[in-house]
Amino acid sequence: MKPNNELINALIKAQTNMENASKNKTNTFHGNSYATLESCLEAVKQPLLDEGIMFLQRFEENEKGVCVETIFYGHSSELSAGKFFLPADKHNAWGFGSAMTYARRYSLCAACGIGAGIKVEETATVEETGADDDGNSASNEF
Repeated sequence: MKPNNELINALIKAQTNMENASKNKTNTFHGNSYATLESCLEAVKQPLLDEGIMFLQRFEENEKGVCVETIFYGHSSELSAGKFFLPADKHNAWGFGSAMTYARRYSLCAACGIGAGIKVEETATVEETGADDDGNSASNEF
């Protein structure tokens, strides 16, 4: 189903009422703060509902990780934000559960156009604000 203009316009209105998700948890291993899935949900859910939009996140099986698709429904239409794949480092319940939570956060924030940090002056650096998500630190590649 192709999205109609009503859904697109409602998403635009909802986005104007969204704030970045608050970093409300600290990763004890890396020492950085991050926004939990709950914080991301809190940032987007009510603005979407206020405009008559709900979202679902669908999952696809994959032996190497998790694939999540965020889909918006409302105004007799639907809109997919695309599929997001995240590999699972450990192939057990903990590894796949962790990958699923990360994938849900990243997919939802990307679909809604929000970040996972605090609002700061444009001249502030990532080091000053901690505005970067925890992906770089968690990968140990940077």
